[in-house]
Amino acid sequence: MILEVITIINAFLFDLDCTIWDSEDVMVSTLQEAILKEKGENVKKRVLLRDLRTNYSPLRVFKKYGIQNHNAYWKIYQNNLDNIVLFYDNTAEIFECLLKLNKKIGYITSLKKDFSIKLIKKFKLDGFSSVVITPSECRVTKPNPKPIILALNELNVNPKDAIYIGDQDIDIIAARKAGCVSGLALWGCHSGVQESPDYKFRSLEEVLELARGGKK
Repeated sequence: MILEVITIINAFLFDLDCTIWDSEDVMVSTLQEAILKEKGENVKKRVLLRDLRTNYSPLRVFKKYGIQNHNAYWKIYQNNLDNIVLFYDNTAEIFECLLKLNKKIGYITSLKKDFSIKLIKKFKLDGFSSVVITPSECRVTKPNPKPIILALNELNVNPKDAIYIGDQDIDIIAARKAGCVSGLALWGCHSGVQESPDYKFRSLEEVLELARGGKK
């Protein structure tokens, strides 16, 4: 369902994890392996999945189990990168259509920069965005709006002319605080949200529909 918002959107900013690519299973598997290695605890995947959806971040889950060494998580995560897949095989085609419509594209993520770039290149999405904001560029994370504001400044776009699309409450809050339109990627939203986004998208095709001026 797309809620009606009277605006012309010139820039489409996207979260990456669980919005562009499906990494939830990899995060859970990585947590399970890392916790077993660091603490000797074999936590069931269903428990870790619940923890992840409750805490939003795998590093917060790591902390819950009393592990402060994040490097242990990232080392195993790197070995599991090949298991991450796109939600939609036609993502590149949709982004190409956005560019043909003279829309700007940006990526904003809490994932480490080296992994973000590797995955963007793996899925051949590096040619569509001129800005990638990661923790390396911005030391604060969502729901702080600073990552979105940095992207808007680099793209030279007015906040009211941009939409930020993610899968969590923190994405909606960050978009609102940055002064731009918020969008919820329903396909990556597994635990529900409390916030009210301006748009709810059932598929990436609906994002393209918005860019073309369509509303429901």
